[in-house]
Amino acid sequence: MITFQNTDPQFDVLNRRLHEIAEEMLDGIEPEEENALIQKGEIMNSAEVNGRELFFRITEGNPPVMYGDRLLFHYEYGDLVGIESMQGAAVTESRLDLAVRADIFNKEKTLKKIRKDDKRNELLWEYFAVYSSIMQVLLGNSLAASRRPHFQLKHLAAGEIIIRQGATDTEVYSMVSGRAEVLVNDMKVGEVGENEIFGEMSRLTGKPRSATVRAKTDCDIMVFGGDDFNSLAETNPAALMDIARNLSERLKQLNTTLAGQ
Repeated sequence: MITFQNTDPQFDVLNRRLHEIAEEMLDGIEPEEENALIQKGEIMNSAEVNGRELFFRITEGNPPVMYGDRLLFHYEYGDLVGIESMQGAAVTESRLDLAVRADIFNKEKTLKKIRKDDKRNELLWEYFAVYSSIMQVLLGNSLAASRRPHFQLKHLAAGEIIIRQGATDTEVYSMVSGRAEVLVNDMKVGEVGENEIFGEMSRLTGKPRSATVRAKTDCDIMVFGGDDFNSLAETNPAALMDIARNLSERLKQLNTTLAGQ
């Protein structure tokens, strides 16, 4: 398998082992057709062809493997396509965008030969286990990437307004560097420091901004818009603790300020 995801060394170990198992398990078993041309547009594997009595061993080309609309990996030389459906329904699809060549095996005939040999049978179950482990890694990485929040990095000079009281926008901010002051009706009620998340209340409540936030020094901030705040919370649960802690501190500051009037 060829993948462009960020994977740890364990993935490479599993991938190499998968190749070793396939080679040893099928050693001496003749395919129905060797190095056959599989045309562009053909579906080599998917839920809709799950009942097909064939599986393939890639000899030339790199078919893509999709999970929904996400590209998980590309097959490479020696990879088996479709054999995993012996264990259950296919969850991925390999639809050819370019022609490839592959050895074609009959599932039923090959399975009979494998089951007659204890060693081959053990290798088949090991193949399923290793393949399942690899898919868990790739699917996990893919889903996490799809939820990863997007943000813009913005620089503001001292004195610039980050949030204006009464505005109806719902962006959420994280202070990367610098400090900002929090003002209610032009009265300072607190400050925002580095690594603090702020502006979340309008996002959570849907109400207009309750305070103005103005850069006290030059500031670099991350701006999360739309559903990216939700993604931030999903992929980084610690952010929720930061939000609760920061909100608590700001309420204390506000109460102290108002009590001193």
